[in-house]
Amino acid sequence: MSNPAVYLLAETTIQGKRIQIEDNLGESIHVHIGEFRITFSIAEFLEAAESILNAADQILQLKDLSLYKFDLSSLDWDWLSRYDIIQKVEYEERPLNTLYTIQRVYNREELDRIVPLSESRLVRALCGNKEEMRTFKQINLFNVSNEERLFNMLDLIKRAGYPFDNKYIMINQYGRIFDGDHRAACLYHLLGGESTVPVLKITFEGEPSIEDCQEEERKKISIYEQKRFSANPKKTENAPSRGAEKEDIKPDMDFPCFIEKIQAVGLEYYVVDYKIFNKTGETIADKLLITEANSTGKIKTIAGQAGSRDAFKKYSLLYGLPSPLVFQFTDSKILVCDRLYCKSMFQNALLPLDQEVNKHGWSKRRKNASKGFVEADDCTALVFVVASCVFNLGAFREQDIAFIQKRREMLRSQELLYLLEKVFFQCAGKIVEQLLAQEYDKVAEGYLTNITY
Repeated sequence: MSNPAVYLLAETTIQGKRIQIEDNLGESIHVHIGEFRITFSIAEFLEAAESILNAADQILQLKDLSLYKFDLSSLDWDWLSRYDIIQKVEYEERPLNTLYTIQRVYNREELDRIVPLSESRLVRALCGNKEEMRTFKQINLFNVSNEERLFNMLDLIKRAGYPFDNKYIMINQYGRIFDGDHRAACLYHLLGGESTVPVLKITFEGEPSIEDCQEEERKKISIYEQKRFSANPKKTENAPSRGAEKEDIKPDMDFPCFIEKIQAVGLEYYVVDYKIFNKTGETIADKLLITEANSTGKIKTIAGQAGSRDAFKKYSLLYGLPSPLVFQFTDSKILVCDRLYCKSMFQNALLPLDQEVNKHGWSKRRKNASKGFVEADDCTALVFVVASCVFNLGAFREQDIAFIQKRREMLRSQELLYLLEKVFFQCAGKIVEQLLAQEYDKVAEGYLTNITY
């Protein structure tokens, strides 16, 4: 299956080729260059990264520069690709109110404009106006929000001062910040705009002035606004609203009756008797029903007054997975899908579990006479529950632990390990060990931090 835990480490474009570096947790590091993909183990990737850094340093030495004079976290900026027109690199003292940063217009990256540091979204956030900073799209360290990143920097400067770890605000000859916006905003907030701080200044040959850049930006914004407003005239006040709310439909049958009707028309199915939760821990449905492909129409007809609703409206659906639907019966809510699925760990998306897991679910389903329906075997149910806990919730709650403990002996089976490897790859064995040891609090964190693949 496609790995449900793919974390984007970096992306850029070089000579028209899209470059993406992804960590496929438990599997490998993938470097995509255009239509090509290079696969690394973590050790191989770190070795390749070190070689590339050394090569970059040797290139810079042609200009009597050293890569290690710079903050290596700033290498995602475009200044490095212009090393051949660098004229001078020097440290100097600059007043904070002479520095410039980027401000986004209409939240579109192509409409960035250069503004004085005092107008920065970060400076405004430190003064209490946090909305723009929160919605600004940027790459942070894993699991760190925009707000946490800014206020962590503020606390660090208060404790360690500036500069720290040889990390200076990096600017061009006109004071435009290439790297260090967060440091600059925090210093502005703490010291005021008149205060002078040390910076690393890079002088480029032919670098456009701040005024020239701002003029080009004004033209782009003007063109965008003309197109935007001409294409979206104001709606009239009396225009009918789209998607008017439907009247609530009261269900007219319970779940056993629904199962009887499914079986009467010969529709194949099985049930995972487990509550389905969303990422905030709220119950979506009381059970999951897996049914035949392309059977949504039949299910809706059978369910009748139970109605249906899309359980994951704001989620993308990957690899042909249909939208799981929730049906409200008189005694319970049932989630219906034609495949076992899981949430992508780092995206707001759903994808089907590996086809081997889904094949196993169909081949091992069994009739439970006491419950009155066909249910998933313990192996299938465990794979689904463990995947839900790790990818969706990031934790195991009491009911999850009870569910797993009831099927504890299955944890020792090679059958389960084989299926978990289809989902968690080289991390599957460690996850089984932790489940057997009842170290539930270590599973998700251990999966995220594992580097032995």
